[in-house]
Amino acid sequence: MGQAHSTRFTKYWIDKEIEPTEKAPDTHDFHFKTMSTAATENPEFEYEHEWTVNFKWDQMDQFYHIDKLTMGCEKEYKDGEATAANYMIFNFGG
Repeated sequence: MGQAHSTRFTKYWIDKEIEPTEKAPDTHDFHFKTMSTAATENPEFEYEHEWTVNFKWDQMDQFYHIDKLTMGCEKEYKDGEATAANYMIFNFGG
C-alpha cells in the first residue's frame, strides 16, 4: 500500500551554531530539521525530519559542491507536540 496523500513541509529549524574559523574548511556539514504533514485539510500528525548536507571544496574548480545529502527517519508527533524546538514557518508568499 502506498502513500495516500502528498506531503506538505510546514516548518523548518536551522542549526545556527556554526563555528567561525580563520580558514574555510575543505568540508562542512550543515544541519537542519523540517516538519511535514499530509497535504490534507486536517492532518492528524506532524513528522520531524533531520537533514544533513555535506559540502565539499573542489580545489580544481574553486567552489563548494554538495557531496552528500542525508535525510533521517521521521519522528511522528500528534497535535502540535513538537513545539519545543524554535521552528520557523515556511512562507510561500500565498
